[in-house]
Amino acid sequence: FRSYIGSLYPSNFIEGDENSSMGENGGTGNCVTSVGAYTNRKEWVNFEGKPKSDNNLKVGELASFSSRGPRIDGRIKPDVAAPGQLIASAVNFRQVPGWMNDEIVYKTKYNGNDVVWALFSGTSMASPHVNGIAALLLQVSSTLNSAQVAEIFRITAQRDSFTTSDSNNNYGSGKVDALNALKYVLNLNA
Repeated sequence: FRSYIGSLYPSNFIEGDENSSMGENGGTGNCVTSVGAYTNRKEWVNFEGKPKSDNNLKVGELASFSSRGPRIDGRIKPDVAAPGQLIASAVNFRQVPGWMNDEIVYKTKYNGNDVVWALFSGTSMASPHVNGIAALLLQVSSTLNSAQVAEIFRITAQRDSFTTSDSNNNYGSGKVDALNALKYVLNLNA
């Protein structure tokens, strides 16, 4: 695989290491707030009322799939972390395989079709948390630009025993905190 990639991009291919995995342009851009994912639950009840759990997970810990920085220029990435493991999300009823029954948390009918919510994991689950908070901040102060919103996330991020007290290439500035960010913007506008 390495030789194949190297033949396509011989001057741009950078050898990875065990300390960092942040590599795609979407998460490493200068004007991009990249979001890491942490585990927010390890127990749930599925749609059949059966308690389920994943005892390999530790609530608050960075998810194993979450990319780590730094950027090639040494900048810390991700910028913040958000809940990203076992997040309830809507699913197209045609895309729910049988093996997923343990992760289905709610099922109902609409117009004769199943409507399903299931637990998913990924930074694709963490990023919408941050985007939603950004939308709330822009409702309060529509003149904020993306750099200001990113700075507000960094300033108001929550730190704990997992994130440590310093910014780092696992959690960025810490765990995004919607309430602190909103209070910060409200104080700016006061």
